[in-house]
Amino acid sequence: MAGKRVSHTVGALVVGLALLASGCSASSSGTSRSGGSSSAIQLPKSVRARGAIDVGAFFNYPPYTMVIGGRLEGIEPELVRAVADKLGVEVRFHSMSFEAMIPSVVNRRSDLLIGMFADTAARRKQVGFVDLMHSSMRALVLKGNPKHVDPSAPCGRTVSESAGSYQEAVVKKIAARCVKEGKPALKMLTFPDPGTSFLAVINGRTQFTLQDPALARYTADKGKELEVLDAPVREGGRQVQGWIFAKDNTGLRTAFIKAIHELIKEGKWQKIMDRSGIGDEALNPPTDSTRPVKGR
Repeated sequence: MAGKRVSHTVGALVVGLALLASGCSASSSGTSRSGGSSSAIQLPKSVRARGAIDVGAFFNYPPYTMVIGGRLEGIEPELVRAVADKLGVEVRFHSMSFEAMIPSVVNRRSDLLIGMFADTAARRKQVGFVDLMHSSMRALVLKGNPKHVDPSAPCGRTVSESAGSYQEAVVKKIAARCVKEGKPALKMLTFPDPGTSFLAVINGRTQFTLQDPALARYTADKGKELEVLDAPVREGGRQVQGWIFAKDNTGLRTAFIKAIHELIKEGKWQKIMDRSGIGDEALNPPTDSTRPVKGR
């Protein structure tokens, strides 16, 4: 993970995340200059002309994205900056709410979105993906699991999730299955960001939340209130995740994949993944959601 490690409890962490989500951060966007790479990878003319890529991001999704010292850090900003260096352009990060992200890339206000989005059939109807990793979900519960949450038997429980997230869609499927099988209902409370979902568990409003393993582990490691259950949640399978681009922006997706191929050959890409603790989840090489793209 790029940047300094911050010592505070999960409670303080998620309160800080909520403040970031409400716009209280000192930095809502940031620009990173490239190292002026001599790579001959072709970029769309509009991107080359402006010399920058506009990246939409949800700024409070550690360890993937987090603001440290007024600068966006984390796994994904480090990866994007490495790609931008390879392409010879700047990166301009823009903070936005989760709900606004996909519309921003569909309307071309953003060139791409970071956030390790689940590549789903529903999303492919609107956007294109560069898939970077696969991951299954874990349940995040109170320390010691005093409510005896069992991910394999969630019916009758109350769960908190971010509105519009892949986890929300999975919970809806689980809830429907509970009803079909005549079991107690699974109740879900939705919130605008993961931090508030964590607080709901801590405050006892919900009994667990489903999260990406890296985010779940990071949150549990940062404080004393929560822990991650080892058993993966099978309902959603081992989900492929990646970055989102406009559906017809094949030129930029191709450029990104070619740049990542070069970074993989140089050993830089996997080094970042391994240092961040997600090396085992990496898709090497990454794939385009609409067609395979071979490296240079």
